[in-house]
Amino acid sequence: TPHRMTPSPWTERVFERLTATGRTLALAESCTGGEASAELTSIPGASRIFRGSLIAYANAAKIQILHVPKELLEKKGPVSAEVAIAMAGGAKKRFGADVAAAVTGLAGPGYGDVSLPIGTVWIAFVDDARREAFSEHFEGGRASIRAAATHCLFRYLALFLDDDLHK
Repeated sequence: TPHRMTPSPWTERVFERLTATGRTLALAESCTGGEASAELTSIPGASRIFRGSLIAYANAAKIQILHVPKELLEKKGPVSAEVAIAMAGGAKKRFGADVAAAVTGLAGPGYGDVSLPIGTVWIAFVDDARREAFSEHFEGGRASIRAAATHCLFRYLALFLDDDLHK
């Protein structure tokens, strides 16, 4: 039998909030490699709120597809608040969405160091009024870091959308 993904309660909450407000979402993924998009599209009716996703894994893709400034990548590095926000902004614009989220991080096993250890993830959200980024650090292997980053993206996005509803 094929593997069926079950969306987390946070992902369902994001879907419900966007549906209730008639808003659309775009995603930009790096370290999660499309896992967030797969989880969201496992919800029946996701096409009502989900515009699309870009997996911009290489820096060149972040520059060419999401229009992240090359200078920003060189100065701040791909795993940074500034780059995560730029990725989300690029996805929002490219898909014409009301809200966008982005995730970039180090899933391992290579390339980490003391200043930027494996498991460091930046998640960003943008809409017409706000630009926010959050950093998390997850322990474990590549698969568990990617899964944790996906879960965290939807948890933070639900809270970002809740904050919007309560203003």
